[in-house]
Amino acid sequence: MSLTEACYLYCLAPASRLRSVTTRGIDGRAEVLVERFGEIAAVWSKVEVAEFFGEAAEARLADVAWLGPRAVRHQKVIEESMLESPVLPARFATLFSSLESLGELIAERREVIVGFFSTLAETREWSVKGCLDRARARDRFAAERSPLAANVSPGARYLQEKRMLGEADRMVGPWLAELCQRASSGLRERARAFRERSAQLPSPEAGIEVIVNWAFLVEPADEAEFTRAVDLLRRDANDKGFDYSLTGPWPPYSFAPALIRNAP
Repeated sequence: MSLTEACYLYCLAPASRLRSVTTRGIDGRAEVLVERFGEIAAVWSKVEVAEFFGEAAEARLADVAWLGPRAVRHQKVIEESMLESPVLPARFATLFSSLESLGELIAERREVIVGFFSTLAETREWSVKGCLDRARARDRFAAERSPLAANVSPGARYLQEKRMLGEADRMVGPWLAELCQRASSGLRERARAFRERSAQLPSPEAGIEVIVNWAFLVEPADEAEFTRAVDLLRRDANDKGFDYSLTGPWPPYSFAPALIRNAP
């Protein structure tokens, strides 16, 4: 490669499993190559250094119109690789100055990478998010309380309603904690591994809170049972103002070790 080019890494895989990738690279043109470093294969393509470094690059990386299609291509390369082999996905814009530099990293992290593939086996990542409509949940609890007293003044009725809604609001927290604890325990029984990710995500719509954001590693043979379990959770909680969403299977981003150089 020239000084103006870099090695863009998509993922690593066991060399015995992955042969080739036909999807075009992150720019939509470059050939995606498979380079073997002993028992570990690297899926990569050439990119222009200027695309990712410098003042103009900083502006591009903040531009959704530029970033979006490239993020999709990055994901497609990894997903095609997953069809043949377990993968250790690299984050978007993981670049190396040369194949030699990439090989040095793989050599340094070999034990961690090989251990990851040994643990991962054929599992795939599934994402489960839990969202709360707090007003709906509060109203449900309020409706289950004793009815408001009849034949009272408007002022007294207003105070009764405020008190009832306050009590219902305080009931949401304990109910939600128990609901999520039972859900995570049940789903973890059907998964190889579990990660609790940050729930600080944009709400899907106004008035909705993202309460939980979980990642599970699931064996292909267990995926049907896992998805059924999520469907049952949805049916049990949805009428009370809580809902689960399930997406996947994904590359195991939440479980992959960081591809960084060891400290000297």
